[in-house]
Amino acid sequence: MNMDNTQFTLRLITLIKCVPVCAMFPFAAFADCPPNLRALPAMDLRLAQTETGRLELRFGATSWNAGGGPLVILPKLADRTMGTQRVDQRIYKDCNRQNLGYKDRFAGYFRYHPYHLHFHFDDYATYLLEAGDGTGSTLTTSKTTFCVMDTASVNLQLANSSRSKFYSFCGTTLQGMSVGWGDTYGSHLYGQSIDVSTLETGSYRLRIVVDPMKRLVETNANDNESCVQFQFSCAKDVSGLCTTESSISRVESCAVPKPPTVTSITPSSIQQGRSVAVTVTGSEFVPEQQLYFQEGTGPVPVARNVRFISGSEIQVDVSVPRLNFGGDVGDHPVWDLFLGSQVFSHVGFDTIPDALTVTP
Repeated sequence: MNMDNTQFTLRLITLIKCVPVCAMFPFAAFADCPPNLRALPAMDLRLAQTETGRLELRFGATSWNAGGGPLVILPKLADRTMGTQRVDQRIYKDCNRQNLGYKDRFAGYFRYHPYHLHFHFDDYATYLLEAGDGTGSTLTTSKTTFCVMDTASVNLQLANSSRSKFYSFCGTTLQGMSVGWGDTYGSHLYGQSIDVSTLETGSYRLRIVVDPMKRLVETNANDNESCVQFQFSCAKDVSGLCTTESSISRVESCAVPKPPTVTSITPSSIQQGRSVAVTVTGSEFVPEQQLYFQEGTGPVPVARNVRFISGSEIQVDVSVPRLNFGGDVGDHPVWDLFLGSQVFSHVGFDTIPDALTVTP
């Protein structure tokens, strides 16, 4: 058998082996690096009056990508009659967008936003205001559109995260969100509000749900929601509407988050000038958390490429720079491990004293 026939036979065998798998899971071969969208709790809650005299609850919102690959949204066909443009989600086979293939699939529509003056992705998120304990008014919802882009870094320690903004503008040819980055809409922007003019005094929950229609492929579609609760006091005018004399108080997370617990790090020593993959175990881990090493001397260990295996296991590459060509590691080269966030107060933190030793 000549070389050409051998190559043909090998390719045929490969194709035959793929048939049952590809028939059952036609998208699986291209689902290696989808994003994972998460919603951070609403922030900067405040009351404001509109030009028409209505009372609004205004708030900021951040969604971010904690997945293995970027969120990529590509426009396709335009419908000038409806003023929309079909968009596809592109999922790369390789997390670093190398030339190993990708798959495009329908994800929804772009629509021109007359107040923001650029194209938004339809139904990207839903805001829901609902009675917290039965004392308030009925459910209120607000569907929102986002121009998806990198605006705020959330956790750049994650594997495949981008150190700088990759999707840095709101375009009509490409929108997206890099791993580790979030898209923040401040409370001052149009659409970041819910009319509360007719709400009764009571306890309320404000929920943010990203991708409520489940149109996007993600590594985890069950962690797209956040929630804060607060007390609303309505001061009514003669017509029975709430005025600017109304107030909100006791803004807090809907459920008391369980703080993370760190129990071990393996290995517990690293030689200066080396990079080692370590495993951190514990409980209640979330992707918003970051790892730092503190209270030691000499070259500082640096954590990169964090992989959240589960809520109880993190794998991370820890490197220790070499200083002074193999010089001093200091009089206390034993470092505390700190797990927490220097940005988001809802995350919680924990430490392991003297967790990692740096050796010469």
